[in-house]
Amino acid sequence: MTLRVEPAHNEDLIKIVPIIFDAYAGKHPYINAVFPNNLTEDGQEKALKRIIGIGASSETSQWEKVVDTATDQIIGAAMWLIYREKKPEAHHLDGPDGTWDSDADKEYAQQLYKSYAAEEQAFWNSNHLPLMSINAMVVLRKHQFRGAASLLMKSGLKMADEVGAACIVISTDEARWLYEKAGFVVDKHVTLPVPEKFADRPKVRFFYMHRDRRAPE
Repeated sequence: MTLRVEPAHNEDLIKIVPIIFDAYAGKHPYINAVFPNNLTEDGQEKALKRIIGIGASSETSQWEKVVDTATDQIIGAAMWLIYREKKPEAHHLDGPDGTWDSDADKEYAQQLYKSYAAEEQAFWNSNHLPLMSINAMVVLRKHQFRGAASLLMKSGLKMADEVGAACIVISTDEARWLYEKAGFVVDKHVTLPVPEKFADRPKVRFFYMHRDRRAPE
């Protein structure tokens, strides 16, 4: 069976959003905090609105999808943010009414996001334009290890190299090997700090990684 990478558009996101949360299987504490109830229909509807907004508010956002040509099914996707002329600004985390089950859950998510974004912003500040961020890269669990993520990576890095962009990704432990294989190196392994009142909540750890800019092949 053949896999093909294609540009994805907003109308594809209704299929891509469930893939994002299937890939994490409800097990990643950051995803669960920032996108609560993400395995439910209601949670995914709210997430869809927010994810479309992320793309709309970016200088340049490019979604790509992997299609299984035997079934015409989208089995994976990636979102790239490419900044050519202006570095991104920090945004405040919010969501539609009812996104979080309590004010405490919302505040915890906002504190996590604040720490996450601060580390990311340090990368932007220490590098010159153009820059690219891998905002998401996911594959349906039952289709993993078929090469879909590698195809997405190859396509995205080709875009980066064509504009001479340095790249950043904030990676989970499980995905780290994929990025290292593509030439990324670890800058930091960070446990995101949150206020003491959230000390009993799950700890969230990420690898902050970068890939130097390269000439097109």
